[in-house]
Amino acid sequence: MTRTALIAGGDKLPEIWLERAQKAGLEVVAYRIHQEATPPLEKAERVRDIELGRLGDLLDLMDEDNIEDVIMLGKVYKERLYEDIELDEEMQLLLAGLPDYEDETILEGIAGKLEDYGYRLLPQDLYMDFERPKIGLLAGDESQHEGLEKDFARGMELAQRMAGLEIGQTVLLRDGAVLAVEAAEGTDKTIKRAGRLGGAGAIMAKAARPEQDDRLDIPAVGPKTIELLAEIEAAGLVIEAGGVMIIEKEEFLRKAEKSGIAVQSRRKEDID
Repeated sequence: MTRTALIAGGDKLPEIWLERAQKAGLEVVAYRIHQEATPPLEKAERVRDIELGRLGDLLDLMDEDNIEDVIMLGKVYKERLYEDIELDEEMQLLLAGLPDYEDETILEGIAGKLEDYGYRLLPQDLYMDFERPKIGLLAGDESQHEGLEKDFARGMELAQRMAGLEIGQTVLLRDGAVLAVEAAEGTDKTIKRAGRLGGAGAIMAKAARPEQDDRLDIPAVGPKTIELLAEIEAAGLVIEAGGVMIIEKEEFLRKAEKSGIAVQSRRKEDID
């Protein structure tokens, strides 16, 4: 019997997807990346721990497990590439053939290698479509949103620009002044950095890349995002409508309302 491989990084997204995939009748084998804080995923048909950088080992295991389809979910921090990790021959060859180490370039390289071996990559929003909100106010009252409108509009414009340049997908600003732009450290550490610079009253903006490949990376926010924004006393969060996914939406919105954080989903800004 053929199975679906869940290549799982950190956060709750792999766990949520696994539950929904199994309800849809998929037989899932989970490959947990050892270096990330990946959930146990014990409900999978089989769980295997894998080492980041051991691409050849992963391909061997998937062949042994009769894998046909593959989905990649969860956080893998780019800074891992600069740590002292052991790369097997497959991974060394893949990285050597890339023009750069931008996130999308690395993910496309891995996707291409999987496809070369005959695997089909599934989109990350499979069974998760309803988690990407349309345009609208999601939390907070209209007066909050009106007071933050300039920063929301400017933040979305900047987040789009940064995403298009492959720098990052998250920007934090206050009163028009940029506090932090996401780079290799990821969203959570970017929020904390903004807080050290004066995050009270700031807003966070998150956007998708211009040509986002849904098989490789869909930007997401969740309850942890709200918790971190509340810690720095941020005032709002704006995400790109249809481009950014909300994990655990009910809990996310409950925490936003409790923390007094205005949340909205808006269309892409018109930028040159």
